[in-house]
Amino acid sequence: MRESISRLIELLAEKENIALKIDYLKGKKQDENNPNFVSLSNKLKLLDDEIAQLTAAINNKGVQFYPLCFEELVATENELNVPLEEKAAAIENKTGKVFEAIKKRLQIMKKNLELKDELANVFLFLSGLEDASLKQKVFSSLKSAKQLEAELDLSNEKMKYLADLLFRLGIYPFSKQKKYVVSRDIIWLEGEEAKKMEQVLAELAGLEPALQWKNAQRQIKSFSEEEENEFAEIQRRYLELLKIRDQCVEEYKKRNSAIQFT
Repeated sequence: MRESISRLIELLAEKENIALKIDYLKGKKQDENNPNFVSLSNKLKLLDDEIAQLTAAINNKGVQFYPLCFEELVATENELNVPLEEKAAAIENKTGKVFEAIKKRLQIMKKNLELKDELANVFLFLSGLEDASLKQKVFSSLKSAKQLEAELDLSNEKMKYLADLLFRLGIYPFSKQKKYVVSRDIIWLEGEEAKKMEQVLAELAGLEPALQWKNAQRQIKSFSEEEENEFAEIQRRYLELLKIRDQCVEEYKKRNSAIQFT
């Protein structure tokens, strides 16, 4: 179910972009006999079908789902209730209320996409939460993207997990976790794990200039045995650090996917 929610968020973000392109072509009267329009329309149909299937599956499991900033998305609909010609003009001119509403929607969907895993975990957590009052408060914060109006007991393992997730979403102020971006992965660590990652990243950052300089030198001159040994040692340590870093990422992913509080 976690994967289904993440996938739904991906599809909703993609649909927002595709639908905007279709509206633009319609507004510019470029939809007739336009291969791009036909391709986009077919893509939108496939997206709608998969969105409907995933939504039904999620609902059948008793899991409620709303995009983060749902209330702002709803608010933009009034601004976008204009002729398509006006919407196309707003996109071209990049000014006015209509354009600001379009930009706002794209920003919100991008934010949801970046936080899809955290959102999936939050909604799964809430589906098993027995405290109806707290559940309603969290839903309200998610939909409004405002701070949660409740204090969570961080000594309780479940509540700390919820607090960490909501902190990542920007709607709870307290967490000991720190965010790390490793290639395309985003992970959150604390304590000794965070300290270890800090040390690894700092050493990698320190080695990178030396490795680049050695590579550049090696292309224009022959290294002595001492220089070759020095270069090999830098490479060895660099690869060792990359391995440690990647192991931390994989351990985080494995641990995160195994969490069950439903």
